[in-house]
Amino acid sequence: MSAAWMFTLALAVASDGPRDEHFEQRIRPLLAERCYECHSGATKRPKGALRVDSLEALLRGGSGGAALVPGKPDESLLVHALRYADAELQMPPTGKLPDAEIELLAQWIADGAHWPGGDASATAPAAPSEPWAPTDAQRAHWAFQPLRAVEPPRVDDAEWSRHPLDRFVKAELDARGLAPAPRADRRELYLRASFDLLGLPPERAELDAFVADAAPDAWERAVDRLLASPHYGERQARRWLDVARYADSNGVDENLAMSEAWRYRDWLVRAYNADLPYDRFLTWQLAGDLVERDELDFDPLIATAFLALGPKMLAEQDKPKLQADVVDEQLDVASRAFLGLTMGCARCHDHKFDPLPATDYYALAGVFHSTATLANTNFVSRWNERPLGTRAEIARRDEHAAAEAAAKKAVDALLERGAGSTTPESQELRAAYARAGAALAPRALLLEAEDASRGNLIRDDDTYGSRDDVLARTGKMGLQHVEWDVALPAAARWRLFVRYAAEESRPVVLALGGAARANGVLGAVTGGWKPDALAWADLGALELAAGRNVLRFERDGAFPHLDALVFVPEAELCEALIGAASVPEFAAAHVATAKRGGDVEAAPYRLPQSRREAHFPAALRTELAAARARVAELEQGRAPALPAAIAVAEAAAPIDARVHVRGSHLAQAGEPIARGPLHLFDALVARPAIAEGASGRLELARWMLDPAHPLTSRVAANRIWAGLFGRGIAASPSNFGLRGDAPTHPALLDWLARELVANGWSQKRLQRLILTSRTWQMASAPAPASRDADPDARWLSHFARRRLDAESLRDRLLCAAGTLDRTLGGSLLGTPNGDYVTNDQSGNAARYEEPRRSLYLPIVRNAMYELFSNFDYADPSVPLEPRPTTNVPSQALFFLNSPLVEGCARKLAERALARGEPAARVRELWSAALLRDPTADELARSLALVERLHELQAAPAAEPVAQGQRHEMPGAHDERELRAWLGLARALLSSNEFLYVD
Repeated sequence: MSAAWMFTLALAVASDGPRDEHFEQRIRPLLAERCYECHSGATKRPKGALRVDSLEALLRGGSGGAALVPGKPDESLLVHALRYADAELQMPPTGKLPDAEIELLAQWIADGAHWPGGDASATAPAAPSEPWAPTDAQRAHWAFQPLRAVEPPRVDDAEWSRHPLDRFVKAELDARGLAPAPRADRRELYLRASFDLLGLPPERAELDAFVADAAPDAWERAVDRLLASPHYGERQARRWLDVARYADSNGVDENLAMSEAWRYRDWLVRAYNADLPYDRFLTWQLAGDLVERDELDFDPLIATAFLALGPKMLAEQDKPKLQADVVDEQLDVASRAFLGLTMGCARCHDHKFDPLPATDYYALAGVFHSTATLANTNFVSRWNERPLGTRAEIARRDEHAAAEAAAKKAVDALLERGAGSTTPESQELRAAYARAGAALAPRALLLEAEDASRGNLIRDDDTYGSRDDVLARTGKMGLQHVEWDVALPAAARWRLFVRYAAEESRPVVLALGGAARANGVLGAVTGGWKPDALAWADLGALELAAGRNVLRFERDGAFPHLDALVFVPEAELCEALIGAASVPEFAAAHVATAKRGGDVEAAPYRLPQSRREAHFPAALRTELAAARARVAELEQGRAPALPAAIAVAEAAAPIDARVHVRGSHLAQAGEPIARGPLHLFDALVARPAIAEGASGRLELARWMLDPAHPLTSRVAANRIWAGLFGRGIAASPSNFGLRGDAPTHPALLDWLARELVANGWSQKRLQRLILTSRTWQMASAPAPASRDADPDARWLSHFARRRLDAESLRDRLLCAAGTLDRTLGGSLLGTPNGDYVTNDQSGNAARYEEPRRSLYLPIVRNAMYELFSNFDYADPSVPLEPRPTTNVPSQALFFLNSPLVEGCARKLAERALARGEPAARVRELWSAALLRDPTADELARSLALVERLHELQAAPAAEPVAQGQRHEMPGAHDERELRAWLGLARALLSSNEFLYVD
């Protein structure tokens, strides 16, 4: 039976809508939650040989026969077991289901056991003899057709005939009766190119030099100069980071700092600056760890972070589900990025619109299941990182780590040898401690830690604690404290013992009656956090007064886990401990047992680690000291840690996935599906043979890059076009499927895709080709004949005006103020790798105030930098493109109230005031902000505004007009004059000319 048909049997949506809906909403979820763990394809050997994840399986039954009889719930073995009618057949064995759930299933069977796509009258129809294949109608979709070898059409316009690209555009304009806009003026052209290629405004002198350059090749030389800038890679990298859902933190449940993510971002900058051919650009991100490389060239390995940067539910305790979700996210982002397909839609069912069956999804899923993305699946899992070192460096590191591990293991063995030294072995000695405990118990006091009088610790009887050993532990981070009221009839000297657990040292302050008595108590480790690591600590004698005494433990940070406190009269304790029974903690253990109503003869003998060692034999203590000295020696001799990068690797063993019914790993159907690419293009691209033991990632990349593949080069060329025009020829750059936008100029897109491949997959060469076209150089104001027919430049009758994105906007503000730090590379995330980042932006360690380019500001999921979120940089947990452009009140408020805008405007005002006369000051502001001189009218209006602001500042009852943070003026000009000029500066920084590119 083919996997494709098996999937169709299980999931096909028939015409019986109401019954289908009832089954999918009520019956299947109930079976999945209550039965699939033991009776589905999720387990290799279903219990009783029974599976309940398909109608066929239920009718076939298990070792006890058919599980259901459609229409007859009372004769169905499934209902019989669920009702606990037979003591020998009760399911689930852990406890009977609620009656409402049992009757829901019984009624479903009574109604005929309707299963969408199933037939209750037979086990199953015959499977189709042929595997899934797309129909001719599906193959006919424009994006699935082979690239056409098109020639630029002829046009009767000399100006539009020189460049092949322009001929495609002009022919379309002519066919639609549209007129092209004139060429943009030289100043607008250079500004546009600078923002498109660098994301930065040019220097004023650079702009003026180009405007004045009358040489025929001035534009070509200007384009080449911009393409060669080191800042080119920064701009192009930022666009791709949107596709790659880049972030510096994990987000979702465990928002941990991914402090090595910046290496991927910096690799992108290097790759674009070096014009890394797109075929290698793609291959490295999917399989850079598998390509041949120089041992010191880590870039291909770093590039694989593309697969590992997505958000992950790290605390998900169903680890197979976590793995399936990680694979789904990888598959989705890779297919969108490189193929323009929404493969994620085929996880739960065949794609609703595109010819992408679930069997193809799971063929690709096998590739990523065979890729190691997680370093571990501990309680909180961890993403994979790989060292950036030579084989020799890594081998030396591993050898040293092995030696350290062996030395520490030797210490542990010695501690284990000494364990008996701290446990009374003889029955006689145990009896002596029991007698001491029994004698002390009547006068002793027992306080259960969780029954504190006051404090902010929480009661725990199910996470770290248990029903028998309830613990008091930290609930929320911060200052922790706990208090107990100890009432005594008379003053006396009492010995205090505390039972606690601590895997790491968490010393606390002990206070009595509001006065600190001891620092660093309970600081010794006990070996764990749970009851099996609880140990008794002797905190010494305390003078307690008659009446109420307040005992307090306090710590700034997480507490050790507390179980109980025992107070014993000091004098009586000394009398009770006689002979070999000399360890007071053991007597306290018997006291606690007696006070709790237990068998006084039985008590847990366990001491904190440091206390235990004091009872070791002298020879063992000497041996232990030597072993610890060896550990210290190895730790001191450890070489500096190798840098690391987020990266993937091949899994220990490849996995072929099975179809997950409705996307659930608990319900798997059919046979494992061989790893491989989509069958949609089998008629065009040969299917690769995946090497034995390999994941198939490298083969997948090579399949994508086959010259006959209809999607890869089209998607790449469309993204390059969108980066220069603000909109792709196909307006949905990550969805070339049937629900995506069809290209406005399909022949042009095919021509560009062929040009990209023919020129060695060079992205810079394709950008240069576009930039030198008449099409890209059109003005943003349409010709009168095209204004109404093509208002949004869909048909390229003019260049679409665009607002700066969030990063370019911030960078332009800093450029205008003269404070932008243009240093390339590095990280501004202050949180250590793997530590939690806060969800409160004001409190995290990201350095948003640094005047570096916005590319280098940390991207913290769930806590985006305010400017980014205000200006349409939305959710970095998913691929973002194209970014929307909104116009909302918060953006205007940002320019009124933001400290960033205030600071930049102040810098501009201070520069202006350094000029002598007012007109020169106005020219300074216009030159710095808008890179040009004001017209005569603009000059007059600017001077009038400054004069009016000055007057308003002088009014005694008036508040300063220019809002924002107030500062004292550090120079010769008074604050009133400064704020008048600051008002003009803010107006220029908020102007459309500053915010938009024509």
